[in-house]
Amino acid sequence: MYFKKKGYAMSIKIMQECENSAFSALIYGTPGVGKTSFATWAPKPLVINLENGLKGVDLKQRDAFSTNIIGDWDDFILIVQQMKTSEKFQTAVIDTVTRLERLMIAHICKKAKKETLADFGYGSGYQAFEALAQAFCDHIRELVACGKNVILIAHEHIETINDPERDAYDRFNSALDKRIANAIKATVDHIFYMHKEKISISDKRAVRLARTLIQTRESGGVIAKTRGQKELFIEVKNDESAREIWSNC
Repeated sequence: MYFKKKGYAMSIKIMQECENSAFSALIYGTPGVGKTSFATWAPKPLVINLENGLKGVDLKQRDAFSTNIIGDWDDFILIVQQMKTSEKFQTAVIDTVTRLERLMIAHICKKAKKETLADFGYGSGYQAFEALAQAFCDHIRELVACGKNVILIAHEHIETINDPERDAYDRFNSALDKRIANAIKATVDHIFYMHKEKISISDKRAVRLARTLIQTRESGGVIAKTRGQKELFIEVKNDESAREIWSNC
C-alpha cells in the first residue's frame, strides 16, 4: 500500500499478525524466591550479571550464559548494543534492574562531578536520571524490535497504605525509584510478581507446603500486568512449566 506525504510516496506494509514475537517483562519478588532461576528458562538467555544472583543456578542445564559482574553503566550499554545483533542469544536477562538503577545514578554523578543527585540543584539531577531511565527503556524497545526478549529482575518493595476509608493494607511493588519504575511499566509487556504461597494441609496439624506462584494482574495490593488472556496466578511447578510460561509470553 502506498501513501503520499509532502510530494513523495512511501510504502507501508499492512498486516494482521505481528512479525516480531519477542517480549519484554519485569519480574519482582522477595530474595530467594527463584526469580533468576525462572528467568534463565527463557529461550537462549544471556544473564547480564549486575548483582551475582546466580548462586545455585545451573546455567549449563538451561543452555544459558552469564557475563561477569558488571559495575559500570557504559559497560552495561556496550553489552546491550552487542546483544541487539547477537545470533547466539535470544533473551537478555538483566539481573537486577534494582542494581542497575544505582549504576545509572553513579554514571550521572560521575559525569557532573557530584556526590548525589540532590547536589545538582533545582532538581536537574533527578531530571537527568529520568532522561537516562527513558533512554534505558528505548534500549529495551530496540532489543525487542531486533527480535530479542528482555527480562528485567527487581527486588520487592512492600509499602503499608493507610486509607481512612478502609483498613490499612500492603502494596507490593518493585524496589525502584518511581522515575524508572514508571518508565519501565509503560514499556514492558508483562509485570510478574513472584512469591511463595503457603497452603494449609490440615487444621489440626501445622503442616504447610509452599508453592511458587506468578501473579499476572493487579489484585490484593500487587502491581502486575500482562498482555493477552492469562490466569491471575500461574504456578511454577518445575523447569518444564517455567519454559511453558515464557513460551506463552
